[in-house]
Amino acid sequence: TRIEDVDLVGLDPAELRVPGFRLPTTVYGGMGFAPSEMNPVQRLLVPLMRGALTVRPRVKTRRCIGCGSCRDACPVGAVTLAPDGRRGERARIDDDKCIRCYCCHEMCPQGAIDLRRSLLHRLVKP
Repeated sequence: TRIEDVDLVGLDPAELRVPGFRLPTTVYGGMGFAPSEMNPVQRLLVPLMRGALTVRPRVKTRRCIGCGSCRDACPVGAVTLAPDGRRGERARIDDDKCIRCYCCHEMCPQGAIDLRRSLLHRLVKP
């Protein structure tokens, strides 16, 4: 769960770039076009809609035991352990720092990190 424990073998990732590679349209909120193909209104709306339609990790405080696995797995330090008045420390996720990689969700041994959709997301994609 720690990046320091990973040994990189083989080619340098920079050498693996594929000429002409384009990200799939799902990267742009599933809108079906890349930023270079957007008009000014679309360039304004797509980031707003993408944020509203992104699945976000949330801590189930009743399940969290404060082990720190999620914190250790987070590549950007968006997860911290904070005092919970009743039961010691519990995980907290800084939504502004979170890059939505869901490593915290994958690494939690207690299943205490839930992936939640916004109300708009549930309405658009039932």
